[in-house]
Amino acid sequence: MYGGLTENKNAKGLYDEHSLFYPRSPYGAVKIYGFWITKNYIEVYGMFAINGILFNHESPRIGETFVTLKITMATAAIDLGKQECLNMGDLDAQNDWGHAKNYVDAMWRIFAARYSRGLRNCNEKDYLCT
Repeated sequence: MYGGLTENKNAKGLYDEHSLFYPRSPYGAVKIYGFWITKNYIEVYGMFAINGILFNHESPRIGETFVTLKITMATAAIDLGKQECLNMGDLDAQNDWGHAKNYVDAMWRIFAARYSRGLRNCNEKDYLCT
C-alpha cells in the first residue's frame, strides 16, 4: 500500500496509518480501493464499517516467500541435500511482526465494540531479519 517510498515513513523511519498510499502492485491498489470505498460508505451513508491496515504478521499459513518460512524450508532442503544455500533478500529490513491470531482478536474486539473510527493495532517493536 505504501510502495516502499522512504519519504512516506514517519519520524521513526516506519510506515504507519499516517503514511501516504503509493501502491506498487495491483494487490496494493486493490487494498487501497477497499480502504477508500469503506471510508466513503462510513462518511457518506453513515454505515457502520471498519477499515483495517494489518502490517506484517505471522501464522502457519504464510507463504514460502515470507522470511520465517523461507528460512525453515531452506534449512530442511539443505539438510536433505536438495538445496545448497539460503538466498535472503534485504537483511537490513525491519518489520513490526505480530501473530495473525492477535490481529484476528483485535479485529473482533474492534467489531464487537462497534467503533468505526480508526484504531491502531501493532507491536510497536521492530525486528531485524538478521
